[in-house]
Amino acid sequence: MTKVLLDTDKAAVIEAVSGATVTDAGTPASDDKVLIQDTSDSDNLKYVNIADLPGGGVDVLSNVATARIIGRTTAGSGDSEELTASATRTFLNVEDDADKTDTANVEAAGALMDSEVTNLAQVKAFDSTDYAAALGADDNYVTDAEKTVIGNTSGTNSGDQDLSALAPIANPTFTGEIGIGGVNVSETELGILEGATLTTAELNKMDGVTATTAEINYIDGVTSAIQTQLDTKAEDAADVGLGNVDNTSNATERAATATLTNKRINKRTSTTTSTATLTPSPANYDVYTLTAQAAALTIANPTGTINIGDTIAIYVYTAAAQTLTFGNYYEAYGAALPTTTTAGKKMLITLQADTATTLSVLSAVQQ
Repeated sequence: MTKVLLDTDKAAVIEAVSGATVTDAGTPASDDKVLIQDTSDSDNLKYVNIADLPGGGVDVLSNVATARIIGRTTAGSGDSEELTASATRTFLNVEDDADKTDTANVEAAGALMDSEVTNLAQVKAFDSTDYAAALGADDNYVTDAEKTVIGNTSGTNSGDQDLSALAPIANPTFTGEIGIGGVNVSETELGILEGATLTTAELNKMDGVTATTAEINYIDGVTSAIQTQLDTKAEDAADVGLGNVDNTSNATERAATATLTNKRINKRTSTTTSTATLTPSPANYDVYTLTAQAAALTIANPTGTINIGDTIAIYVYTAAAQTLTFGNYYEAYGAALPTTTTAGKKMLITLQADTATTLSVLSAVQQ
């Protein structure tokens, strides 16, 4: 370890060694000598050039250039450095030309000085709960013009105002619906009512009605539902001026036994070109015709209600012989059930029901 002698020691030591008087050297040069005590060599006194001292020499503040300060920014340790204004601002984190906080700079930044605020205490006490709520999707601010209109409005606007004190208006024009009592009347409905003589009660019954003036006058004087008044009338022939009309109800009339004289009953027919299965329905058809049967034919059990005496006729036309099959409701009556048709011939099969589940094959004849 090397020790540099301090001012309190140097005069006595040097004078003792050299016998010379010690004075201040002023500004030292790099080759000037400095007396040191070398701790690595039994504390012997030695001379060392200033330039050879550890750290590269001694910083002399009197030699610092203009507009510089002493510091260090290039490494963690080493010689002191002269720092420029820019380097100094960098490690101090201050921007170039930073403004001082005065009234002119505050105002230029768009801020307010306390002296400019007349209600400073209220501003500093302002709370987030004092903010107005944000407008909703259907909300709107009131304009100055609308505020004037509201300010000029007086009384209770109940929608049922007394207009009797106002001067009558000749031929007023209305849009939308107009409330009359508890009824909303449209422009169309008002046009219909023009010329009609009706009471308020009668008008109330017209809400939603589309009718002419003449039709409305027909109900002048009606005090209850028209259907109710009609229902109170007797429903006999005398009341409607039909004294000779039979009052028997339709249901009773249809169920009664009747004799038809000189009447013709047209048969109900069904025509099909060809089908694999024919299912007769006595309730719907009396005669079935297959005009060009081209496949084996199954005559299935009938569908629907079968009444005793129901008669069915089946015509089958075939170009080639086709197999016939019958359901279990059918029974031969005098002759076996046919099992095939004849090529190029027409066959007529006649059936009649003798029970609800039995049809007798009365005939099966070829053309």
